[in-house]
Amino acid sequence: MIDRFAHPELLLLLIPGVLCLVALRRRHQSVRLNTLRLETTWRSRLAVVPAICRSLAVVLLVVALARPQEQTGETKTSTEGVAMQIVIDRSSSMGELMVYDGIEMRRLDVVKRVMREFVLGNDDDLEGRPDDMIGLITFAQFAETIAPLSRARDAVVE
Repeated sequence: MIDRFAHPELLLLLIPGVLCLVALRRRHQSVRLNTLRLETTWRSRLAVVPAICRSLAVVLLVVALARPQEQTGETKTSTEGVAMQIVIDRSSSMGELMVYDGIEMRRLDVVKRVMREFVLGNDDDLEGRPDDMIGLITFAQFAETIAPLSRARDAVVE
């Protein structure tokens, strides 16, 4: 089944194509007289076949130009990495202040900053974890999965 077209705007070419075929047909039509009843032959019955074939060819050409596409199956990528869950404490003790890089910050803010640098990397010594699947679990009284294992690193650091 066709899921989408690479160039759906080309399907608009069907409109002038149909109009041209209608105009050509009108130009070649003759006046019909009912005064004589002629015997219909196979040749007269099949006279419309070339026009139908031309019309069908134009429609199929335009559809082919629009490039119908079908998405099938799954795309598999293989990378070497590890799967890791980062677990962060959200209890009230994480609200206490501490000094990090010469700045007094809450413990939870320090953890968020360090985790962001670990996952995405920094300009100094951490290159990030581009090939790893990372998930995030937080806990205070109860554990809560914030982000399941995924390669979407931005979802974990938000």
